[in-house]
Amino acid sequence: MKFIAIETITDICSISLFNDDKKIDLLESSENFAHSKNLPLLFNKIIKKNKILLSSLKFLAISIGPGSYTGIKIGVNFTKGLAYSLNIPIVPVNSIDSLNFSINQKGKYYIALFSHKDYIFYQKFKDGLAESDQLCDRVLKLDKYKIFGYQLHNTGKIKYNKIQPSSLNTGYYAIENYKKLATKDYGSITSICLSKVN
Repeated sequence: MKFIAIETITDICSISLFNDDKKIDLLESSENFAHSKNLPLLFNKIIKKNKILLSSLKFLAISIGPGSYTGIKIGVNFTKGLAYSLNIPIVPVNSIDSLNFSINQKGKYYIALFSHKDYIFYQKFKDGLAESDQLCDRVLKLDKYKIFGYQLHNTGKIKYNKIQPSSLNTGYYAIENYKKLATKDYGSITSICLSKVN
C-alpha cells in the first residue's frame, strides 16, 4: 500500500514515499519561508523519480502541529486538496506525538519545539506516555529532566538532545495509527495551534 507523508511544521519541508511499512524515498528542503514553493516541487519530484501513479496512492499523512502556523497551514491545505482530488483518506499526525514515537526513552523527559523568542511548544512524558498537556510556554518553565527538541538553541543557552521533525516520523506514526486516525472527512482536520500560557 503506497502512501506519502508530509512534514512542514518547522523550517524543514519534508516528504516521504512509503510502500506498506517501508520507506521508499525521502526528499527535504531547509530553505526558509519557502514551503509554499517547495512542497509542490518536492511532491512532483518524488512521484516522477519513483515512477508512481497518483492513482496508486492509498492515503496521505500530514503533520498538523504544533509548530509553525504558516508551515502547518501550507502542508495541511496542500494535503487536503490532493486527497480530495484523489478521493483518498488523510492521516493527521500530531507532531509531538510523532517525535515521541521516534525515540525510546525511559523515565521523565520533554519533547520540545522552538516557537518564538524564549517560547517553546512542549509536552512532558514518562516512559513514553504523556504526563502533561501540550503547551506553549517559556523554556525556563521546564524542570531538570532530559529534553529532546528542535531549534531550542534559538531560545538561548539550553542543553538538549536534537531530534529533527521529518516526514519519516510522520509516516511511521501514521502506519501504526492508521485505523484510529484515517479520515475522508477533510473538514474535520484542523491545525494544532497552541496559545501562549498566561
